[in-house]
Amino acid sequence: MRALRWVALALVLGAGAAPETRAQGTAPEPLPEPEVPDVAPPPQGVEAIEVTGERIDATDVQDEAQAISAFSAADLDKANIVNIESLQFNVPGLHVGQSGQQAIVTLRGVGTENASITGEPGVAFHVDGVNYAQPAAARVAFFDLESLDIKRGPQGLEGGKNSTSGTINVTTRKPGDEYEVSGDYLMGNYDRQRVRGAVNAPFAEWGAMRTAIFWEERDGFLDVVGQSDSHDAFDADDFGLRTHLRLNPSETLEVLLTHNYFQQGGVGPQADIAPLVRRHDCGVTSALPSLAACWIPTRATEDADPRSVYLNFPSEQDTRFWGWTARAEWDVPALPWLGETRLTGIGGFQSSETAFLQDFDAVDLRFSKLDQSQNARQYTAELQWAGALADERVEWLTSLYYARERGHRFLEARNYIGLEADQEDSVPVTIDQGTENTALGAALHTAFHLTDNVRFQLGGRLVRDEKRTVLLREQPSNTESADKFIGCSGSLTLLDRNAPRTPNWCGLTFHGQAWGTGLDWRPFGGDHLLYAKLDRGYKSGGFRSGQRGTYLPEKIWAYAAGSKSEFFDSRLQLNLEGFFYNYQDLQLVILDGLALRTENSDAKMYGWDLEANASPIEGLNLTATLSFLKTRTGDDYYTLDPSLEPPPEFADNVDGFEQW
Repeated sequence: MRALRWVALALVLGAGAAPETRAQGTAPEPLPEPEVPDVAPPPQGVEAIEVTGERIDATDVQDEAQAISAFSAADLDKANIVNIESLQFNVPGLHVGQSGQQAIVTLRGVGTENASITGEPGVAFHVDGVNYAQPAAARVAFFDLESLDIKRGPQGLEGGKNSTSGTINVTTRKPGDEYEVSGDYLMGNYDRQRVRGAVNAPFAEWGAMRTAIFWEERDGFLDVVGQSDSHDAFDADDFGLRTHLRLNPSETLEVLLTHNYFQQGGVGPQADIAPLVRRHDCGVTSALPSLAACWIPTRATEDADPRSVYLNFPSEQDTRFWGWTARAEWDVPALPWLGETRLTGIGGFQSSETAFLQDFDAVDLRFSKLDQSQNARQYTAELQWAGALADERVEWLTSLYYARERGHRFLEARNYIGLEADQEDSVPVTIDQGTENTALGAALHTAFHLTDNVRFQLGGRLVRDEKRTVLLREQPSNTESADKFIGCSGSLTLLDRNAPRTPNWCGLTFHGQAWGTGLDWRPFGGDHLLYAKLDRGYKSGGFRSGQRGTYLPEKIWAYAAGSKSEFFDSRLQLNLEGFFYNYQDLQLVILDGLALRTENSDAKMYGWDLEANASPIEGLNLTATLSFLKTRTGDDYYTLDPSLEPPPEFADNVDGFEQW
């Protein structure tokens, strides 16, 4: 793989030599410089960032009546935003965690709770308008980007995948009309090395190609006690490649073909659990009740190292994302009543393959080891049609969305409690689960310019999600036979070890709707925007991961009001939004052994976000973010240890309670 990386780098850099050879020769006589009128340059203010791909024309973020954090390519470099983990420090209300190789992304406290193959992200992740269904795909490196924006609150009325918490939109740099070669090399501590490069090559008036590469290696910064330095966690061993081919068969038609590939190796992330030490008054024991009594976290001691974790088994990861995308934009000739419109088609295939081996307990004891692999294949297609009526007083955008995904997850966990130190064999717990998901959506979004300074927006979306799953869970028991659970929902069958593997597919179909409305006003001209909006968000339910049971769809009423203002000739921007969320059947996830138990609960939350951008002098940019959040779950929500009987007063209130 290392050889492939250097070959790709050589091809990218080598392509830069050809134009210099062609450019040799007698230079033509320079043209006389045109006379420039003596006009004072405009004041240097905060850069205006545009959002593309969702409307007929690019739209300034300050004109959007919702909370948006946007970054240009220059902003990303200045803030050293290289992945989604570093993005969270620059966006109010954004938090990024880890569950194995999956990214747990939340906005304003809610988002991707169930990051397994059966879950559905609450924060959608789009690259050039294509939704990446698997949460692990959000961990790709950011390189050769045009812009990036994060929208907070329910989304889905303007295309893409619907979500209840928000969406992250990544826009890559497309082929241009001029030849360009760029690249950089970075070195840092922990033996860090990073190479980024790109070549833009127009080959005709009707076509151009752009290829970008990314390579980074770095030692881990979380010291893994019990393993060599090469197994320190949170390291980097990444390689990415992206190629765009732009074709313009006519002045009204543009076609963009894209291939993307990204790979992650090394140790990867590791749960930062405090290492345990044995108390002096306890003997060596393997009994589980004695484990809690005789082992204490080292974080409670004065000499604890907060950047170390103990692992009995080495951890490693192997992750690959690749796919193809086709996008076509056609300026449709003027139609009766509709005038000039634009038709956009987006389709693609994305593949994700993740595998990791991990010491699950992170305890100074040979306790357990987790080996998991997960893969998914995703097909998406979307058709968007946009236009304007009544002298552009009415803007409209309609979309049809289709996605089909098939995934498989296999988990093997070995428990070493009770085994001798030199005994390697143990009866594993295995979870083998497959899923098939089909999503359909139809949306319409309209904007009515009532006056030059007042705009009213209204939109809706119909959602139909069909989900199927099959589950085979095998776990050791006290008898010679093992317990096997085959099927889904509450109709699993207990079989003995000799039973044939005959999985039963079970299916669920969800129908839902999302809609939103809002009013915005510019009372003092173009520098200030006041708005209020109401959104109804929806996210489908599904099957639990690794165990029996289903969960209900998630719905939200989102109320928001805010302002966007510019002062001192656009040298200062202040954006403020207050919100109140009322969730029905919020999807919460509890780690139940090796499985994820998704439960539903009502919840209410309120808070506010503040973003400030200032450019007091040329070359100096200052940014600040501040957020506040208050959350309360429903009074009738209880989560219990599934190995115990619930108290009689709780039994009737606990939905989906199970005892293994």
